[in-house]
Amino acid sequence: MNPEDYVSYPIALALKKAGFDWKCDHYYTPEIYSEKYIEYPMLLWEKTAINSNDIIYEGERFSAPTLWQAQKWLREKWDLHIDVFPAGDCSFDADGHICEEWNYWNFDIMHVVSTRKIIESEERYDSFEEVLSAGIAAALELIEKKGA
Repeated sequence: MNPEDYVSYPIALALKKAGFDWKCDHYYTPEIYSEKYIEYPMLLWEKTAINSNDIIYEGERFSAPTLWQAQKWLREKWDLHIDVFPAGDCSFDADGHICEEWNYWNFDIMHVVSTRKIIESEERYDSFEEVLSAGIAAALELIEKKGA
């Protein structure tokens, strides 16, 4: 998988705060000599030993789930579905012909049980991964506001 297939470090922190505890193949850990955080794939023998609350070696490591895992967890744990979809818009000249066209991605957050739309994003995103990440972050903000 590519790095953009995983949640970012800030989203991983917010997921942990919201109670994410699924086992993952990757994790974040602080580097020994800097404030920067990096992602390490886990070794095969470690996969059964780590979850988001384990503390190992000199620093804390916690789960770095894929975007898919985070999206599924939000749906199963919090009944929040992030609906990602492609969209487009265009402008017309005086004769009614399309003179400029652009495509982008957008998201809505829906309540799973009632199918009620909770958030309708107004922003435009360049990629599926970017919009899904933004949707996950928005869902986690909702959870934080509820006082989870």
